[in-house]
Amino acid sequence: MSGVAGRAEIVDAAGDSTIGGTFVGSPLGCVAGIAVLEEIDRHNLLERGRRIGERMRSRFEELQSAHPEMGEVRGLGPMLAVEFVADPVTRQPGPDIATAVVEAALRRGLLILKAGISGNCIRVLISLVATDEQVEESLDVLEEALAEALGSPRAVPVAAG
Repeated sequence: MSGVAGRAEIVDAAGDSTIGGTFVGSPLGCVAGIAVLEEIDRHNLLERGRRIGERMRSRFEELQSAHPEMGEVRGLGPMLAVEFVADPVTRQPGPDIATAVVEAALRRGLLILKAGISGNCIRVLISLVATDEQVEESLDVLEEALAEALGSPRAVPVAAG
């Protein structure tokens, strides 16, 4: 399935058949899209995504309070990003820290990706069909990787002012 969205004055400016794509108007693509939407409803995957996201965010925020290098946790549902900073006060990006976390996680069998314009974030997306046990295991492995890359937890410094 594909689609084109935009402001009406821009999208409507294109003539007939000037905007297209590989899957536009594909009956098979439409049938597949409908089947996916039915599965999302049947298995209540939107609610599952909300629950996984809440668990992830909660765990990340716990870790953030122990590791000042974790500058920000952001995202929605089960797709979250953790920003790493070299200095918690100035919030200078810490791409080397993100790399160390990714490598420590990989050594433990957990694949995570670096992201962000400074390469100082990791992006985590847990499958909606992952079991609660798998979610917890992945978060445990990430916590171990953070401990290896960042050292033991410590108090967050307070900015003067």
